[in-house]
Amino acid sequence: MSVVSEYFDALCKTFPEDPVKASGWYSAFTQQLRFLNLSMVGDLNGVRILDVGCGLGDLAGYLSDEGFEVDYTGVDLSGEMIRRARGRHSGLKFICKDLMDTSLTGKWDYVVASGAFSYCNDGDPYIYLDRCISRCLSLATKGVSFNCLSTYAPEYFNAKRFVYYEPDRVLKMCMDRVPYTSLSHDYLPNDFTIKMILT
Repeated sequence: MSVVSEYFDALCKTFPEDPVKASGWYSAFTQQLRFLNLSMVGDLNGVRILDVGCGLGDLAGYLSDEGFEVDYTGVDLSGEMIRRARGRHSGLKFICKDLMDTSLTGKWDYVVASGAFSYCNDGDPYIYLDRCISRCLSLATKGVSFNCLSTYAPEYFNAKRFVYYEPDRVLKMCMDRVPYTSLSHDYLPNDFTIKMILT
């Protein structure tokens, strides 16, 4: 079991009645702002979506509330998160795996990741992020969107648990792969969203 999965398993047990805190979010409002920006990657009606680091499946609930009909699959490395997600969304598919697990196979129209790359156990976080981006692209046919914590965040210099990334460096990493890439850094003071359009 990884440090990250242990952390989220513990959060789930600490906040059994609060799905926002159990997922590690500050508030439902900021969580939904992130979901809004991620969902702007394309027309999501009728598409297949892989939600990387799905937590309790809150993105699925958000998309449904916004009127999107999607074929949703959530994947998370926390067994406790997946157990609770299945209980909350019994009709949806949830998989307990690491994104890098080679047994995670298939193709989805869009691969999205909200907060999934904010934790890096060791090593260079940019190498880790580079591998994550490549893996997401290998599973997507239409687009990839993800968010990262920003080095422009007010709390950056006091950060300990989380990984913060330089937005311009991440943008270049993505544009070197996919020219149709955009960066949004105007919705919250502490993170940014990347959207990569493949078709």
